[in-house]
Amino acid sequence: APAGPRSYRLRAEMLSGLVAAELPAPDEAGVKVGESWGHYLTTSPRPSDRPELSVALAELLRVLDDLGFDSELDDPRAPRELAIRHCPFREVAERHRFICAIHRGVIRGVLAENRAPLGVKTLTPFVEPHLCIARFEGRDHPR
Repeated sequence: APAGPRSYRLRAEMLSGLVAAELPAPDEAGVKVGESWGHYLTTSPRPSDRPELSVALAELLRVLDDLGFDSELDDPRAPRELAIRHCPFREVAERHRFICAIHRGVIRGVLAENRAPLGVKTLTPFVEPHLCIARFEGRDHPR
């Protein structure tokens, strides 16, 4: 049986094909599952904490780094967008764009869990072959 990166890509392609074929709205499902994972993967502040935006953004970059991305904010103090490079799922995401929706959801979940005054307006995949862009928008905090 194949092992290593090739085996991973084959399995990821098989699972992605199943999701794309069987779910009526794979993008919506992708954002939802990604958001749940974003909440899970981040370090949650205490209920009484009022995290600074810089802390939430640092946590977002940490989570994305842990997932294998190379991400950079256009302005760390007042970001409008996030450049996302080195997608570890690029080959699968090129064929199944709901993978990008999962990543959008992860970003949303991390920001929400850290009570950041930002949400994700859009995530545009493959602006360049190795570059995706997430654009932020302001949002109120439900928590």
